[in-house]
Amino acid sequence: MAFPVGWKYRAKLTIDKTKVGADQTDFPVLLTVGNIPTDALDANGGKPAIDGGGDLVFTSDLAGATRLACDVQQFEINDDPASAKAEVWVKVPSVSASVNTDFYMWWGKVGETQPARNASFGMEATWDSNFKSVYHLTEGWTTSAGAYKDATASAKTGTGSTPTGSPTMTGPAGKWGGKCVRCSDAASGSKVWRIACGGSSPMDYNVRGSTISAWLQTGLTGNGWWTSKGVPGSSKDWELRGLGNGDFGGTYKHWWNRTAGDSSVVSSGGVSQNTWTHMVVTVAADGSVIFYINGSVSGTHGAGTIASVASGLQLNIGTGSTDAETETWRGYVDEVRYSNSVRTANNILTNYNSTNAPNTFLSYSATTNVTKKKGFTVFLENL
Repeated sequence: MAFPVGWKYRAKLTIDKTKVGADQTDFPVLLTVGNIPTDALDANGGKPAIDGGGDLVFTSDLAGATRLACDVQQFEINDDPASAKAEVWVKVPSVSASVNTDFYMWWGKVGETQPARNASFGMEATWDSNFKSVYHLTEGWTTSAGAYKDATASAKTGTGSTPTGSPTMTGPAGKWGGKCVRCSDAASGSKVWRIACGGSSPMDYNVRGSTISAWLQTGLTGNGWWTSKGVPGSSKDWELRGLGNGDFGGTYKHWWNRTAGDSSVVSSGGVSQNTWTHMVVTVAADGSVIFYINGSVSGTHGAGTIASVASGLQLNIGTGSTDAETETWRGYVDEVRYSNSVRTANNILTNYNSTNAPNTFLSYSATTNVTKKKGFTVFLENL
């Protein structure tokens, strides 16, 4: 591409090495209001980006020769930058745990738009091929068919519904702003909501050799499932009846529920109520399970814990895949990801650090003005 011709501004973004568990490859870094250059968010500051983020471009080098894929979920500038909104994911090809990693943000080209989702530097390219689906849930709550977008190349859209009991559903602020999905009153067994993902082409991955993660907050006691995989009303509803929280004597733990009454596959640590929690579970090829809570291992289960079963079953967010679809998730759900690979402990820790406190994971430099003069790019520092 002819780059950086036409872009007016540039800033260096720096990843703190101490927040990286181990060297990472093709790591999706989160940019929010707290770690995006203020100039780009300030509608009245003289150097704003385009509202909507159409002109945002990222490169791994100062000269702008090597462009990076990005997924712009939300970008709203504001007269008060602190009131702006942003959720932008950038795939950084190499993130070091030994030295700080720099990359660069460019903006200010009039009339620019983000590339198509399946273009070389578009949304889908931001997520490596092992991601089967990534649901940012920035749509809030909606029952429009296929409204929930999958950011990966799988493009498995989801459709929201409230099949039983008319639960109260909203689209409040998520973990880092924007929107997420919330159910405020789904009593166990009486009110059901779900996002059915995949439509007529269900998610096609085996739970062995997988990683499932989300940011969650539950405000009520009792059991509740935030995701499941299976076919309600069929003999296949046991593959992943529900992944969520269970009440174990008043302590709420992360629970992989394979069949009714299965209470053996749980985390060792508890989950706090009314608090955003990063929950991850990995299932190795041999069926062993590791739970992670807020970036740390919280319980392991040996080989054969999870059976190897057929793929191609319906994936749900918000409820277990039992006949009755009971014990739906009572609280917030944000950033749900499914991978057909076992993510490492250091990858999970680094992802937690980057999404739990984006402004400490990443910092930005002063804005540089960029001009084009007689065929050469000139950088006018800090003007």
